Amino acid sequence: MKENNTNNTFCVFEFQNETNNFHSNNKNENLKTNFTEIENVKSICNESADLFYVTTNDKAYQLIEGNFIPRCLNKESSDYGNDIIDVTVNFGEKNILTRDKVYLTSDTVDLPEIDLDDKFVKLSTGASKKFAFLLTEKGKIFIHGENVNGVFGCDVKKLTKFERQTKLDKLENKIVEIKCGYLFAVLRCENGNCYGSGYNCYMNIGTENNSSELREFTLIEQLKGKVKQFDCGYFHTVYLTRNGEIYVTGKFNDGQLGKNFDTTIAHLSCIGLTKLELNGYNKYKSVLCGGYNTFLLTENNNILNCCKQEECTFPVKRKEEYFIEFDCNLDKFIGKFGEREDEIIEMGIQLTYHFMRGIILCKNCSSDLCLLLKDNSMYTLDCNNIYDDSLEFEKVEIIWKYSYLNVYAGDKFIIILNSNFNIEEEESKEKQRMIDLLFKQINIYNPFCDINIIFE
Repeated sequence: MKENNTNNTFCVFEFQNETNNFHSNNKNENLKTNFTEIENVKSICNESADLFYVTTNDKAYQLIEGNFIPRCLNKESSDYGNDIIDVTVNFGEKNILTRDKVYLTSDTVDLPEIDLDDKFVKLSTGASKKFAFLLTEKGKIFIHGENVNGVFGCDVKKLTKFERQTKLDKLENKIVEIKCGYLFAVLRCENGNCYGSGYNCYMNIGTENNSSELREFTLIEQLKGKVKQFDCGYFHTVYLTRNGEIYVTGKFNDGQLGKNFDTTIAHLSCIGLTKLELNGYNKYKSVLCGGYNTFLLTENNNILNCCKQEECTFPVKRKEEYFIEFDCNLDKFIGKFGEREDEIIEMGIQLTYHFMRGIILCKNCSSDLCLLLKDNSMYTLDCNNIYDDSLEFEKVEIIWKYSYLNVYAGDKFIIILNSNFNIEEEESKEKQRMIDLLFKQINIYNPFCDINIIFE
């Protein structure tokens, strides 16, 4: 599944007790939930008290005392304006990817040269602050810092500048995501494969090889081709599959995996890759890991906080020893979004004793569909995009010349012709000719997809 994030929708929610009366018996009386919707958001980032989002025009906003401030300050209080591409946070210290430099907590590093038709899109840093990864739009990985526990997956020791990790070029599919734990890293490819490298003493990566460290990126065999989203804590990883199941691996002594597990190595309080089964929950839509906790978005759009629980001053829907369920009224914003394989929901959450603040980003990550025009040029149609009047429709070979075409493209293609076209007025042979041509064109683009055509 090729990922091209378009038509992102975004909201900020706040869930709190207005009185801040920590010992109130009637916690429903002053409960307040606020929503704000913001346009043009491409990514979010949070750790503990720090919460950010980055817009499509490369500007970052930081949540400070309940308000998003349109700037991103590093420890020297430098303002990067509209040049911010991505932000990560480790123990309150920000790492910032801009158009020409990477500002790490310990160093400022120039961006390396890459192909002219490629660009850097993501920064990922280890919580140990010893290493960093850069990801490009074409799926190339660049590495910087100390190769602790073999986290880089190649034979280098220490890098003072970003260099390309060329061994990963041999993977069969494009890398679309990379995230770091304390001393390890996990990456995901567009076909749903995940690979991990680095520290693995707590089985925190999830490979069948439970060596104390993995010095090359190793496939998570049990989840081959299945992963839709994942996240890493300090010493645990949580995987969300394409069919909505959750798999957990690593340390669980702080409740970060949602329950206590029976294990033959209880003194380490860790577990190998295991499907998470919690009574009353079947499917999930999103995952977010903190250092020692995990947030899960359920299919009913409620939020589970997996950790050893303490009291909070606002109502909970359900409380167990290792997780609390919050109903933050997100259903009116999210609805059924996130049930499909190509619908990604990202979360950023701040949770304290008396309030929860969060951001929800809904991203449609379907493929592009390239259409061949009669003049032999290629026209790329983004997911959810409808042709505008500037395109001469009769030049497109694979659609009806009187129709707009709306394409949702992923592992399955759904082609929809708009309601202005009356299929009953066309001869059946012409309809079949169009469908045959459409199937042929799409199968050239992706011979493994299933195709449905719907006429509205």
